Amino acid sequence: MFRDRGFSVSTFDLGNAPDNDQSICCEVGDWFEGGWNYGSTVMAARFVKNNKGVKVRWKKFEAYVNRHGGFLTEDLKRDVKELWNLGGNVAYSHRWAQGLTPVGRDEDGLIWVYDPEIDYRENLIKSLK
Repeated sequence: MFRDRGFSVSTFDLGNAPDNDQSICCEVGDWFEGGWNYGSTVMAARFVKNNKGVKVRWKKFEAYVNRHGGFLTEDLKRDVKELWNLGGNVAYSHRWAQGLTPVGRDEDGLIWVYDPEIDYRENLIKSLK
């Protein structure tokens, strides 16, 4: 409804990250003249979605991040990769984003694809019944 009326729509919710109109949440994108961290799970969710159904490996996401300045630190890169593979504190994983689903594995871990018909959150809730 907001988009239909010309509003930009953004969110901090990882579940809605693929549908965010801005690369960073909260309608503050114009304030970050120097850019922001592309090496995060929010950007991973958007990157997988923007590949429009093509399988996305860690190496492809890593190359994307590196083209945009790289990960802020090696520790952050390690944490994001762990989350990419559903390890670590999965509350911060791109797995929560609508439409993202793992479809295979390679030497770096999980391979992801975006499918708008799939919502992990709905399946999780249904499994609790």
